[in-house]
Amino acid sequence: MKKFNPLNELEWSLLAAKENKISVEIFLQQLARSVLALPTTKEVQEDGSGFEPVFFDKLGTSMLAAFTDKTRVSQLADVAGYCLVMNGLEVLRRIPSGYGLVVNPGFGIGFELPPEGIAKIVKDMSIY
Repeated sequence: MKKFNPLNELEWSLLAAKENKISVEIFLQQLARSVLALPTTKEVQEDGSGFEPVFFDKLGTSMLAAFTDKTRVSQLADVAGYCLVMNGLEVLRRIPSGYGLVVNPGFGIGFELPPEGIAKIVKDMSIY
């Protein structure tokens, strides 16, 4: 695992949530407002075509790989040489039903959201 030095507000919030200094709810609101970097095996065109995300299998559930900063995508450079940056809430809204999310795979500081957690967050955030 690589050492994790926070690079942005989202990463500071993630550390604070892990240390119980802020609530999970406050962290999720920060996640929704922030950008996530999605590794992709192909170059993404302006119209969105070419997006080939990286997935990991977690006990039979496909988990979309995402990072809290674009520079961290290099963790998967051997399988994904490109990156798409997108608003966190948009990412969650666009993940198909039945898919989860793994954030910062390969780093000591990250998290996973199962499909049902994503659905709940999107539903809860729709009031904002």
